[in-house]
Amino acid sequence: FCSSRILVRNNGIKKMDVRNYVTYSASSISFPIGRKLEQSQLMRRTMSVDTTTNHLDYLKFNEDNANKTVVVGMSGGVDSSTSAYLLKEAGYNVIGLYMKNWDATDEYGVEQCPAESEFIDVESVCNYLNIPVHRVNFVKEYWQEVFTPFIDGYENGLTPNPDVLCNKQIKFNKFLHKAKELGADYVATGHYVRTAYEYDYNSATNEKRIKLLSALDQSKDQSYFLSFVNADALQNVIFPVGNMYKEDVRKIAKEAGLPTADKKDSYGICFIGKRDFRDFIDGYITSKPGYFRNVENINEIVGTHESCVFYTIGQQSRISGAKHKWYVCDKDYFTNAVIVANSRSHPSLYCDSVVLKTCNFHWVNNNKPPSKLSGFNGDGEMEGTCRIRHRQLMTPCRFKLSGDDLIVKFDSPQYAATPGQICALYCTDGIECYGGGIIEEKGETYYEMGHTEMVGINDTDGNHAF
Repeated sequence: FCSSRILVRNNGIKKMDVRNYVTYSASSISFPIGRKLEQSQLMRRTMSVDTTTNHLDYLKFNEDNANKTVVVGMSGGVDSSTSAYLLKEAGYNVIGLYMKNWDATDEYGVEQCPAESEFIDVESVCNYLNIPVHRVNFVKEYWQEVFTPFIDGYENGLTPNPDVLCNKQIKFNKFLHKAKELGADYVATGHYVRTAYEYDYNSATNEKRIKLLSALDQSKDQSYFLSFVNADALQNVIFPVGNMYKEDVRKIAKEAGLPTADKKDSYGICFIGKRDFRDFIDGYITSKPGYFRNVENINEIVGTHESCVFYTIGQQSRISGAKHKWYVCDKDYFTNAVIVANSRSHPSLYCDSVVLKTCNFHWVNNNKPPSKLSGFNGDGEMEGTCRIRHRQLMTPCRFKLSGDDLIVKFDSPQYAATPGQICALYCTDGIECYGGGIIEEKGETYYEMGHTEMVGINDTDGNHAF
């Protein structure tokens, strides 16, 4: 196992030993000391890697690291703060860089997104670590490359995910270029993902490539959000907390005395801030009132709504005056109708496949699909796992290329597959993320197949996420 040599700093940083939190195996991605895993779990989670370039090596102290500069993307949270701390203690020349991606001052002059308070926290951590901090403004780029497509998606009746585009266009594009301007040899972020190099023995050239891996802490895994990022952008990026559990990250931060050690995690979309989503989106999209219609009798109107853009598939509709709960199972953007079902387990909410367009799918391996995909098992179909939303359990599936389509077939019924959202594909053990794409359309629902009920479906089946 590797250890990080902790130096006593003159600026008051507390001395600690991180060997209990970060571990390394010469033949595998490994786990914190003291955490017991069954052998079957260990076999599922480990993979052979090129240990000379494994990214966990970057957390080992080396006197030569003083000649290498790491620019850390600082958000003001505990994860990026701890990442900067670990790299500082590994001996690197560390620079903090804060991105402002949204001008959150609304028409009343009120900061809805706490960008300024976040930067104050960033400065506090950087001052504590005695590292320089810079600030870069990507507001214009974010508006053009993330927010505008987000609004366009909603205007077309879709439910887009801006975080995936932000990672692709801003954090692992514009930010990387800015970091290089500051002299970065490496870039680091507080994302819960991992990377590793491996020789692809299935390719004709046995080429060496970098893999995007899911995090050790699956409850915090962010590989879904990085599924549009290609291998070139990941080449010199370090993810210090990707091989740790969140609770251990906080322990490290507290023992090190970091100012953000007890700061709560932030959730949701930054540009919405504390505002209600409906109030926010209404300021950018023209509302079109319409009807809620019963999926079992499309002519039956069960209520009215202000606009279908306020609803997404799988969501409880909260129809005024309704005697029982209704759930959104579809939207007809042309008639502005929201189609609803009278039960969360209604078969109209479940399907067994989604269709993605190959032109909109992003393979992490520089837009090259896995070499096994073509002709695998003789029918061009490949086994794997997938997620059709963040924090979803890995779902066993099969996928294949068919002309311009990439068809993903689930091994079990899936709840609320939503056009416009992202489907991320993984290997069979759920460790390597192959890439992600926008769901073009969901497959036939079980109601459309003729089923009148979903037998055995409960709140834990079908990967509910609402």
